[in-house]
Amino acid sequence: MIKKIRVTMSSVKEYKLLSEETPCYSANLLVDRKKIGLLTNDGKGGCCDFTPAGKTDTERRVNWQLFDALCKQWAARNDGWSEFTLDLLSAHQDAHDQKGIMFRIPGQAYEDGQWGIVKCKKSERASLKPKIETKYPGVTFFEPVDYLEFDPVEQPKEVTV
Repeated sequence: MIKKIRVTMSSVKEYKLLSEETPCYSANLLVDRKKIGLLTNDGKGGCCDFTPAGKTDTERRVNWQLFDALCKQWAARNDGWSEFTLDLLSAHQDAHDQKGIMFRIPGQAYEDGQWGIVKCKKSERASLKPKIETKYPGVTFFEPVDYLEFDPVEQPKEVTV
């Protein structure tokens, strides 16, 4: 079995008063516990900004290419939606709140509300999932973990010109 890449966030700071269309936040992005960059979103809608970590241009370029590969992989398995960082932020929040079930409704545009969150006690999750599956066939549940898993990506290599 191929080992999955584990992507998570650390040092998450959310600014709820500044959030309008999307969450306003900043967080470190980690791949297998190694920081590859900083994620930020101004909360006014649109994708997050990614600033790659690294002491050299080569390290920053490699981290940018890794982030880009993760976005493309996420898009390939989520109807073209490449903004995995909001999914990761939601997973992080849910794992730390432990107050609900988060799920994705297939085949709906993001603007149409393809995400669902049912607030409940941890003890109620098992009994609520079948009801959600009946209402939304093909639903994908996000368990309360603070990471997302990806298939391994080929490590980018520096190209000399």
